[in-house]
Amino acid sequence: MIDPLKVLYVYLTGNSEITSNSIAVYGPPGLPVDWSPSKTIVFSGSGGLSNLNLPVFNDYIEFRCYGASAMEAREVHTVLYSVLHREGLRDVDMGSYTARITHTQEAIRPYDLIEPVTEYFYVMVRYWVKMVEVAV
Repeated sequence: MIDPLKVLYVYLTGNSEITSNSIAVYGPPGLPVDWSPSKTIVFSGSGGLSNLNLPVFNDYIEFRCYGASAMEAREVHTVLYSVLHREGLRDVDMGSYTARITHTQEAIRPYDLIEPVTEYFYVMVRYWVKMVEVAV
């Protein structure tokens, strides 16, 4: 069975645009304890829909794009947008199965925030991500 968050992690960490911009990617449970502000994408599931009879997943994913400054956080978001917005038909090899990301769509436009305790800058955005398990 597909684990949508693992599929997304493998896809993002293997994406050349993200790696060439030296952007770190963390899925659940989030940032490591010793992390300091730098170009980083953190994501987690925020609900979604599944079909009991088909291996199809429509997940609502929340992304936080961090940077050492507000501008750098915006730059990280721009890279994420170019990688995900309106993308489709991307096969992701998960070892024991292949997942296909069939469509991604920005669901809520980005907005700039600052973590209240740490004062780290980030851009929050949400995407709908649809994927299926590819039959062998």
